Amino acid sequence: MSGRGPPVRLGQRPGRTSIGESHEKAGNGRSWNYLRTIDSGGNNDGPTRQKKEVIGLIKRYARTDGHRTRSLELLDIGWPDRGRPSRSPLANEGPIWRAAHPHGVGSSAATCLHLAAKEMGFDSRFGHYVGLCLPGIGRNEAESFGFRSLKRMKVILWELRRKGASASESARAILQRANLGETIYGDLNTGIEEAWFVCTLSGGNLEGHIRGVLAAICHVMAEDQGLPVKPGLIQKRFDVGRSYQNWIPIIAGYL
Repeated sequence: MSGRGPPVRLGQRPGRTSIGESHEKAGNGRSWNYLRTIDSGGNNDGPTRQKKEVIGLIKRYARTDGHRTRSLELLDIGWPDRGRPSRSPLANEGPIWRAAHPHGVGSSAATCLHLAAKEMGFDSRFGHYVGLCLPGIGRNEAESFGFRSLKRMKVILWELRRKGASASESARAILQRANLGETIYGDLNTGIEEAWFVCTLSGGNLEGHIRGVLAAICHVMAEDQGLPVKPGLIQKRFDVGRSYQNWIPIIAGYL
């Protein structure tokens, strides 16, 4: 079993856990292959055949391990797996492959490779990746389809960043009003804000429950650092009810 992949900067999505093939038994008696099936969401979930083709193109043409990792992360955002919705409603409504149909595979690969390269500071020409990933059609036609996918991905990322910025500002304001510096949780303030970013990258509707999620993060971090856990104090500071504790197992899974 391999881990979560290489380190990522704050604000980026961490890589997924990967369970390789093996005929040995795990500690609970299940085979590793059984656990790998569960980890990938079961037989009816996971990437489609077409998305697996995109993954193959990205692995073939990525310039570095980091470039490959970031390209695959962008692919997951813009092309959600079956049974695993993207955290972007726009991507769920219209994934990047659809904008470039019937050449969605190559266009999606070129888009993710190009954007990942730009993020990492590489010198990147979109036409170069279009030529690699869409070799079977004319250059002008290939670039036309590729730009449709690229345009859609930029819209998806812009919407995510706008949404993320707004939610982060709200979370920061709630933390400031909670004024944890006056309590035994004063040293957790920075860690709670960082944990909020990590949790929002994991998907779900956390942005719609900011107070409860922040309270749960405070609760979990207090336990981890051996501080007394006082639900009444946490409720008062974050202006929430006892229902915030419903988020604790979810947050503990993210952190």
